[in-house]
Amino acid sequence: MHNKFISVVILLKSEYLKNVNPYLIKVHKILKNKFSHFEIILVNNCAHPDIRELTNELSQKVKKDIAVINLSIKTNDDNAIIAGFDKTNGDYTMVLDLNFPDNSDHIVNLFVLSQNNYDIVYLKYKNRHLPKSKIIFYKLFYYLINKYSGYKTDINIHESRIISRRALNAILSIRENIRYMKGIYSIVGYKTKSIEVDIPPHEPENYKKQFKSFIIAITSFTGLLSSLFLWIFFTSIIFIIFVSINAVTVKYSSYDILGNYIRALPVGWTFTILFLSLIFTAISFMLYIISIYLDNIYKEVKHRPIYIIESFQRL
Repeated sequence: MHNKFISVVILLKSEYLKNVNPYLIKVHKILKNKFSHFEIILVNNCAHPDIRELTNELSQKVKKDIAVINLSIKTNDDNAIIAGFDKTNGDYTMVLDLNFPDNSDHIVNLFVLSQNNYDIVYLKYKNRHLPKSKIIFYKLFYYLINKYSGYKTDINIHESRIISRRALNAILSIRENIRYMKGIYSIVGYKTKSIEVDIPPHEPENYKKQFKSFIIAITSFTGLLSSLFLWIFFTSIIFIIFVSINAVTVKYSSYDILGNYIRALPVGWTFTILFLSLIFTAISFMLYIISIYLDNIYKEVKHRPIYIIESFQRL
């Protein structure tokens, strides 16, 4: 029996609700047998109107240790998790994801490893099963994050993890409205360890949701776009030099820099068109990127709540 207070946060998702009761019974049994004090916090971030009705089959001894946070409107998963974090009281907070129901078998393992002076311990895919159409997307995404953010994020990281109180306090101090939790876990800088486990494949997020997460992560946690702007600037300078040399060459020899004889067309006409086309494309691209930054800044300046709690209730 471990003499620690453990808070377990479980995010409820519509696609996994049918298995929630047996899962909660299993989690409760493990916590009851292994820890002197614990609490289970369910974050209702789905369309189900009444979680109490859904969990009606649970016994009273299980219900008394479970609290439910009902969000008034569906938000993204990272913000919903913060709603649970804000309500935890434990020495350690554990995040369990219903997409891997066997993660409850690793509750004790996560805790034991955290006692070796690790503030964050997470489960890691031993072999991550991804559709072939998404493998390149994932590899590119994590390559850019790791190269341009200054932090290391594991491509095989799973959402299930345990977090010490001091690490959680640091995470909660980062009150960003636009969140990418895997990046925030890396930002806090506390010692981190992983447990490699076999995790069965599950239904991956759709491309639209993944692409949105990709944009948020890239604009919020990396310097990729600044580097890209710099390379565009350098490329533009090189192109201007090339066009200038070509213009001088045509003026004095009637041949362009590629050796073409210029006779019918005005001097420099082709390169002027190409140059203007390139500038227009570059400006359009930069305006699109800047619009992403402005949108992020706008959301931060407005200080909109990252979640709204409709009710907090005991089962």
